[in-house]
Amino acid sequence: MNEIAEWIEKDVSYIELTGYEDRYDDANEELIRTLTLNRGNKNYFVSINWYGIIHDYSDSMPKYMLVDIHNSICGTYLKEIYLEARGETANDW
Repeated sequence: MNEIAEWIEKDVSYIELTGYEDRYDDANEELIRTLTLNRGNKNYFVSINWYGIIHDYSDSMPKYMLVDIHNSICGTYLKEIYLEARGETANDW
C-alpha cells in the first residue's frame, strides 16, 4: 500500500500527501488505507484497498483529482504488467 501512495504522490503533482491511516474493514475482510491529500489550503481524503480500488473519497474532492488518482493507480499497474510480460523492469525504461 505504500507503493500505491508513492505512485499517487509522484503522478499527481498538484497534490501533497500529508498523512494516512490504515484500518481493517471487517465486512470485506481487507485492509483499507485512507490518504490525506492537500492541495493549496484544502484537504481531501481518498480510501483505497490493497488492490487499488477506491472505496471512498471526500465529497468536496474535484472529480478531475479523483480521475488523476485513478489513472495513476491503473496506469502504474498496467505498466508493470506490460514490463513483466516483456521481461523488463521499470528500471529498464
